[in-house]
Amino acid sequence: MLLISQYKPQIIHQDMKKISLFIWLSVFYTFTAWAQDPGMGMNFDDNAYDKVLKKAPLLTRNYQGLPAKASLKEYCPIPQSQGQFGTCVGWSSAYAGRTIVEAKTNGWKDKTQITNNAFSPLFVYSLIKFDDDLNCQNGTYINKALDIMRETGVSKFDKVADPCPTPDALPEDAFTNAAQFKIQDYAKLFGDAEDKVNKIRSMKKALSSGNPVIIGMKLPPSFFKARGVWSAMADENPANKYGGHAMCVIGYDDEKEGGAFEIMNSWGSNWGNEGFIWVKYEDFVNYTKYAYEVIALPQNTNQAEDLSGQVTYQLANGQEMKAKFAKSVNGVGYYQMQESYSSGTTFRLYITNNEPAFVYAFGSDLKTGKNFTIFPNEPGISPALNYAGNAVAIPDERYYVQMDNTLGKDYLCVLYSQETLSITKIEAAV
Repeated sequence: MLLISQYKPQIIHQDMKKISLFIWLSVFYTFTAWAQDPGMGMNFDDNAYDKVLKKAPLLTRNYQGLPAKASLKEYCPIPQSQGQFGTCVGWSSAYAGRTIVEAKTNGWKDKTQITNNAFSPLFVYSLIKFDDDLNCQNGTYINKALDIMRETGVSKFDKVADPCPTPDALPEDAFTNAAQFKIQDYAKLFGDAEDKVNKIRSMKKALSSGNPVIIGMKLPPSFFKARGVWSAMADENPANKYGGHAMCVIGYDDEKEGGAFEIMNSWGSNWGNEGFIWVKYEDFVNYTKYAYEVIALPQNTNQAEDLSGQVTYQLANGQEMKAKFAKSVNGVGYYQMQESYSSGTTFRLYITNNEPAFVYAFGSDLKTGKNFTIFPNEPGISPALNYAGNAVAIPDERYYVQMDNTLGKDYLCVLYSQETLSITKIEAAV
């Protein structure tokens, strides 16, 4: 309507057909602008995702008995809009994920307080965007955002005022502020080839343990107008080349439409369910390509002994290979097997953690002088056992380890840490 008012003196003598045409075009243009889809900006990189460390599979019993529902919604800031910028990666990881972690750590539940202490999506985005992305339209990668949050940190929202800053334009105090708010690590929850059951239960385990999950999802057209519980339309196919969008999963409910995850978006509070949306398990698995768990271990434990666990050996026949306490040196306990075992003995090793920790285990053969990594038990596995009271089986719950024919003594060392360690350097120093 502004266009009509502005040009009214020029068209007042035109014939009615031209005036009508002008009005119709103006209204059509305005409607098109209003109907434009919101920004996205998650770029796909399957090779990079494959290289991200994955959470170790826990014992089957650790996934059983999960609560029917779990939610981090009380720790979420008020959903904001990324507008037409391609900055969803920053919004999902920093504004949503990192803010939830901070609110949960501090016990904040007041929405105003949480939102006032939210983290800057643009601080993160500006550090990982492409050099030629001057208008913040080209999008970026979730793993790069999480790398920044782990290594540089992320500043508070009010430290970055520019809606599309370049790295050079970020104020120095934003970096100083960011250094105080690093995440400890992150890990992917599942690979692309894993089945539906494993994907759903790994998501539920992370969420019920209080950890937000940053996802990369393919968005079909129906998602843009979603309300209540979103379900893909019959003519939509996850194999199609839909655009990518990063969001933060904050909960689940087994009883909602047969089971659904709740997701916090960055399209403002007028979209979806006041900025959130439910996605049925089936559609979530079909359309979600990437899932990253934010890892932030509790730092204020009052009992040092909680940063420990249990190691159990079990023969293939189910009998426990019992050990006895030998001695303690500088607070470190030494145990030895009560019996000797012959070559060819098959057994399985179980490692349990009492509290969330980064766990490492390596063995040492005194006869050969060689050290070897036992956990993480295969390349590409994260050392993070950040759920209390859970266990991993080595090699896994299906197979066993067989003793070789080298006579002598083998030693096992298990380390529980609140920080990531270089197991390679530790083994080399022993």
